[in-house]
Amino acid sequence: MSAATEILKEIASGKHIGNEKQVAIDYLLKPAKRFVPPTLSEVWDYCKKRENNIDAEAFINHYKTNGWVQGKGRKPIKSWKACIITWEKSSKPNINKQLKDTSWAENLDDVL
Repeated sequence: MSAATEILKEIASGKHIGNEKQVAIDYLLKPAKRFVPPTLSEVWDYCKKRENNIDAEAFINHYKTNGWVQGKGRKPIKSWKACIITWEKSSKPNINKQLKDTSWAENLDDVL
């Protein structure tokens, strides 16, 4: 018998349930949070606060077009703010990649 079944039987029988079980019940009965797409002003304000150069309108349009899903698995977005941070990282120049793309001789000149 599962723990959830035991708890439900205790509740049905009118027995006192412990605090740990009450916490578990509260967690199980808690309504699931639904993702609510951000407004353009919310994205703009968040980007301004983070001082990044992300185009809020392009961000909204990108995810709206894709149905607010991400990745190859097309999983629903849970946090649009986390997506902003990912956009920040992908928009910054990657120094290591730039060094690999240029020849070793050019890099040697920069070091010397």
